[in-house]
Amino acid sequence: MKIIESLLLKKSFLKKQFDIVNLNGPDASEYLHRQTTNKVVGLGNEVFNWNTFITLGGKIESYFITICEDTNLINLLVDSEMTDLVVERIKKFQIIEEFEVNVEKNIELYFHLGLEALSFGERSGQLFNLPANISFEPRDNYDELTEQEELFLSVLSTQNLLGSKLKNQLLVNTHLSDIGLNLNKGCFPGQEAISKLINNRGASKFPCLAFRDEATDDTIELDNQFFCCFQAKREERVFGTEVDIDGLLFKVSKTIIEKRSLRQLTEILYLKSTQLFIESENSTESEALLKLIISSDPTYEDAIESLAVIYGRDERFKEAIALFNSLLDLNSESILANTNLSLYHMKLGNIETAETFKEQATTLEFALKGQEYDQKKIKEEQIKQRVSRIQMFKDVLSLDSKDEFAIVGLSQIYIEDKMFKEAQALLSEIVDESKSPQVFYQYLYSKKQSKQSLPVDLIEKAIVLSKSKGDIDLANKIASLN
Repeated sequence: MKIIESLLLKKSFLKKQFDIVNLNGPDASEYLHRQTTNKVVGLGNEVFNWNTFITLGGKIESYFITICEDTNLINLLVDSEMTDLVVERIKKFQIIEEFEVNVEKNIELYFHLGLEALSFGERSGQLFNLPANISFEPRDNYDELTEQEELFLSVLSTQNLLGSKLKNQLLVNTHLSDIGLNLNKGCFPGQEAISKLINNRGASKFPCLAFRDEATDDTIELDNQFFCCFQAKREERVFGTEVDIDGLLFKVSKTIIEKRSLRQLTEILYLKSTQLFIESENSTESEALLKLIISSDPTYEDAIESLAVIYGRDERFKEAIALFNSLLDLNSESILANTNLSLYHMKLGNIETAETFKEQATTLEFALKGQEYDQKKIKEEQIKQRVSRIQMFKDVLSLDSKDEFAIVGLSQIYIEDKMFKEAQALLSEIVDESKSPQVFYQYLYSKKQSKQSLPVDLIEKAIVLSKSKGDIDLANKIASLN
């Protein structure tokens, strides 16, 4: 996680040349939205996204970055090798739609990376699974990435989207299926083929990370291990699997810089800020991190609360009040905000205002107690249903002690209740004969939670069985147990 913390805090930029294909006119966004794999309508100028044109068979014709500068002006950032393809595809289906297509050649653009880049406003998104902002000029206090640093990011994220290397590949075999595809946006040419490919076991090959203990010319180093990115077949996409890459043995690894939402990224730094606050009497570093988080993710209530509490502790009551007011704008039922607003207004001598917030906090506490009572009733009903399910499974097992459906169902309840030895005892009755990878997973998970060693042969058998069923996610969950 420390590598992610470092990359989120690092201020760097990548300079790249693009052709800019712009569509200008009242029908531009609606037309493009119907032709591409990702949404255009409703995108807004504050973000950018990755997008593609695909064939009816699901192969990538061209791909690009979409920026909606306003409702009538769409800019597509295109590698120069694909510009003619993009323009041709746009004009191919244009009949009565009102917009013009123009091309600006060889424009230098700057991708600013790191969490602070999101606070710049327009044209924000992700590159290498990191926060990124696109601008036409480099910003102050940002250092340009070297070629080696760019390679480091592209390998550890398994994303090599810049350039035109993905042209003519099946969309589902690339990361553009993760970040450049939205099947809920409405129909587009090639959608039927993509849906079939996804429903039929997904990608046959996909970018994965692999590592070895010795360096080669094409690897990058991290923590004394040497990584490369390769196109893994379906059965190879299990962590720890040995693979032959150009005659050398590697092991498949989890992606180091994996895809995360904005909230998942800011949570990483929030945990760091909390740790700093606990470990140090000086709250300066924690305060700086919280400010960065809030500027990038302004609806993160926990971060707002924490910064306001720091201000209150330091007797910066007016700043604390301003933050807690912003928290109320997000969550008007926050008892913590109302309570602290009452306290801080009292400190400033605003007695009437303090009393108002105190009354509101008291009202919310009574309402909460009512909700807790309702939740208690719901919980009691859930417990009754749970007891009934347990009895049902036991009744089935009294007739057939090896009924797999009943054993799996009862074991799942035991696992949820942290009764791991009971779950293990049940599953041991069928694990040797079962053909269900879920049985193996539950059994191995129960053994691990009981602090028992896991039999390697059983793990290997479970992984092979999961792969044969096409369940790579379960295979990786099983591999992660070891």
